[in-house]
Amino acid sequence: MTKVGRNDPCPCKSGLKYKRCCLPKHEAEARAPRPSPERQGGTLLSYGVLGPDDDPNKLDRMSNRVLDLIRAGELDQAEAACGQLREAYPHLIDWIERTGMVHEARGETTEAIAYYERCLQFMEGHPEGFEEASGDWHRRTIARLRASTDQTAAAHTPDHDP
Repeated sequence: MTKVGRNDPCPCKSGLKYKRCCLPKHEAEARAPRPSPERQGGTLLSYGVLGPDDDPNKLDRMSNRVLDLIRAGELDQAEAACGQLREAYPHLIDWIERTGMVHEARGETTEAIAYYERCLQFMEGHPEGFEEASGDWHRRTIARLRASTDQTAAAHTPDHDP
């Protein structure tokens, strides 16, 4: 099996670079503590607790479907898929992050920022599953969106001469 480089396309076929897609999840899973046999409630994953009846392959398919719909410009369907992801896995971060991506794709910057901030709050609330660097992508994205909002607002503000 060939090793995937950080800048290579993600093997999940999302169209993103591996470092922007599955790498953080894979790194976090590798670092995540293994649950003890007496633990109740399921298997600890990097993004929450996957219950004994949950299917990790289904989670990946549902989460990646949102990305596919966004890339295809099917944003209403992507939003509906986020709702299905939330319903199936409300205890995981995927639906929060993907919903932010839908808002970003629509140009709904304020809403996208709110969802990305919610991702950071989720990570802070689940420190056992995340390293500090896990939120770096979200922080950079929030900063970029805020900067673009500031630039847009400045461009639409008329100059006032005294």
